[in-house]
Amino acid sequence: TVLVNIAGFEAMLIEKGEIAWQTRVIVGKDYTATPVFSDEISYVEFNPTWTVPRSIIRNELAPKVIADPSYLDRNGYYLAYNDGTHLDARSVEWSGVTPRNFPYWIVQKPGEKNALGRVKFMFPNKHSVYMHDTPQRQLFDRTVRNFSHGCIRTENPMAFAELLLGRQGWDRARIDDAVASGKTIRVNLEQKVPVTIMYWTVDTVGSELRFYPDIYGRDAKLLAALDAPMAAPGQN
Repeated sequence: TVLVNIAGFEAMLIEKGEIAWQTRVIVGKDYTATPVFSDEISYVEFNPTWTVPRSIIRNELAPKVIADPSYLDRNGYYLAYNDGTHLDARSVEWSGVTPRNFPYWIVQKPGEKNALGRVKFMFPNKHSVYMHDTPQRQLFDRTVRNFSHGCIRTENPMAFAELLLGRQGWDRARIDDAVASGKTIRVNLEQKVPVTIMYWTVDTVGSELRFYPDIYGRDAKLLAALDAPMAAPGQN
């Protein structure tokens, strides 16, 4: 089982009641909060592409592309139609395009600049949230790490991949070869791994009581609900 504590900025793999792997993570900003839910990791993908979500296209990338279409090539992106067909940005009449009516998808190619890094861990869900590598390694040195658009960036992703795929014959050398190939390689897990994403601001580590920042401001609401008088039977 993989357990993620959003408020603690950490993830761990628990096997037979013991922590087999633990790492620092980066979670969503307060306005793109990482949701609380459970699912199952079903596959690992090396050298992933990144199809930019519509909200990020509209609010962040479209203005840059409309102002300077060469921004795409410089940063390893390309335009695509809904069916995935590539489109040459030089063939677009940009004068009629705005961030609101931007009709194309923006896809980032695999590589060192890719926002997902070199590997992602997929548990397809309605939130479009997953775990992945990141090229922004310096952010893991921060104490408070809520910088993402909702997905969970993982500090030690290759060690995680080795743990998940080890029982299927993947050692670190094979993983490194897959990454070095530069090709997008999907590996389905023969046995899916449960993942639970939670939010708690107080924990115990041995005899130590540990407090985490309430980054989404949920503790006050929870405390108010616990302090509220109980309704009489039959009342809502």
